[in-house]
Amino acid sequence: DPRTCQPIPPAWRTVSVVDGTCVEANTVTTAAAVRGTAALAWLRELGVPARLVAADRRVITVGAWPVAGG
Repeated sequence: DPRTCQPIPPAWRTVSVVDGTCVEANTVTTAAAVRGTAALAWLRELGVPARLVAADRRVITVGAWPVAGG
């Protein structure tokens, strides 16, 4: 966590997003990881497609992220 210089709580194993550039996508994924579970509402507000894998391996998609088999 850049705010505290400490490791973040393990809410997400991975966060993937689609954004305009790689730099923007990296910024959003890092911020989502730091926000923990609050990232879901924040990502919805941003309107970016996202796929998050929770610490317990649940997969959560946000926005227009394609669904498996769809």
